[in-house]
Amino acid sequence: MIQAKKLFDIRDPVHGTIQFTSLEKRIIDHPYIQRLRYIHQLGFVFFVYPGAVHDRFSHALGAMHIAGRLWGRVMDSSRDFLLGYMTATDIEYLEKIIRLSGLLHDSGHGPFSHTSEELLPMLHTLAVPRKWYRSLIKNGERATHEDYSVMVIASLAQGKNAPINMVEAQDIASLVHHRIKPSEEWNRRFSRALKKKFIVHDVVQSFVSGDLDCDRMDYLMRDAHYTGVPYGFYDIDRLVSALSLISLSTTRTASHPLNGEVHVALDYTGIRAFEDFLLARYHMLLQVYFHKTANCFDYFLKQAFITGELSYVIPATMEKFAHLRDSSIFEKLFSAAEHEKNVWSRRLILRTPATLVFSTSMLRDGKRKEHDKKLLLREITSVCTKKGVVPIIISSAQHLYRSPAKKRSGAKLFVVKRVMGEDFYEPIEKYSHLLQKYNEEIDLFDVYILKEDYQKVSSSLKKLLVGYQQKALGL
Repeated sequence: MIQAKKLFDIRDPVHGTIQFTSLEKRIIDHPYIQRLRYIHQLGFVFFVYPGAVHDRFSHALGAMHIAGRLWGRVMDSSRDFLLGYMTATDIEYLEKIIRLSGLLHDSGHGPFSHTSEELLPMLHTLAVPRKWYRSLIKNGERATHEDYSVMVIASLAQGKNAPINMVEAQDIASLVHHRIKPSEEWNRRFSRALKKKFIVHDVVQSFVSGDLDCDRMDYLMRDAHYTGVPYGFYDIDRLVSALSLISLSTTRTASHPLNGEVHVALDYTGIRAFEDFLLARYHMLLQVYFHKTANCFDYFLKQAFITGELSYVIPATMEKFAHLRDSSIFEKLFSAAEHEKNVWSRRLILRTPATLVFSTSMLRDGKRKEHDKKLLLREITSVCTKKGVVPIIISSAQHLYRSPAKKRSGAKLFVVKRVMGEDFYEPIEKYSHLLQKYNEEIDLFDVYILKEDYQKVSSSLKKLLVGYQQKALGL
């Protein structure tokens, strides 16, 4: 008689009940993961949206939950298909690794998440297993939060009561960080699938760190919930239920060679849910993640570090890194803000953003328009310089969706449509009209002037910007 796994559960405001295994509970309860309770998910966004005080910990649980849902759907829709490439034990291993990858994908974030990335040390000083990396670690390379996640994951496999072993840790890290290769055991385990052109790692990784992954699928809804905006919600149930796996050797395609590769497929009835997901990301980028005030405060914090108002070092060892929290920086900010000379810290604590005077998108909407916008930015800088004012220019760029042409490798997403009893497959970027229209890089340029400098340049800037707007409108 097979004994069922003992499951634990926890209530989540976004997903309802999240269940997890005894192994997952051990990792969730580990101090390295509990640290994420004290790292804000959205940095200074709570200065703009007061409800956005949620943390990386709840997001980690949500990502684990969605990773489980994605793989569970693949097993429901394609289990017989999978058994043609691997054993039931292999399938069970994948489920464990995928869920743990969702849980641990952001475990390396430091205080204020992305804002503190510029403080990270050189990668060669980091306590990570160098043999896991696909390429040589060079001197002068700055570590990223993904590298710190690798350090956290590797640390969970060390010590007497380690919840995972080093093979599992490497496989998890390889799904979290594209620069990490899977273990030799992984390659042996899935060698039969590889011979049949099923690159298991690429397919599985797409659910953890791809364009339709557990990370984005959770943070869009979670961030929308806590900021109180409606933009990040989409039909997750329909989107997940439309997924399956396909082999291009046994299917018909309109424009793709029948080369036998295995990829992820989305039933055409789920295409609107997918497009809704893309629009959710598009609107959240513009309304929340690139919010002018939050971006301004992030800039202030970076300046406080650069100018030496705040002395802060992110350590390269796990033992010391485990003690870092947002509160570490906040206390230093409050102390620094007591002195008038520390202008950047004071602007942050007093919540005094700079004045946004111009914002433009550098979308590729014609070479002439792009040239005009860049020229305007230079003219704004020139006007400010003549008045002895230094403008603050903040660039924010993201791709809505990475088309296969922009990917070095990885599983592709196809759409399947049944016509007269036959299944036809088309790459998602050719099937979705919305993706064709909106899949340009979102590249914003915001120009700010400090409030104490605004009056010095307001009249000159107004004349310049009104003239530009009249020209843009053809007046």
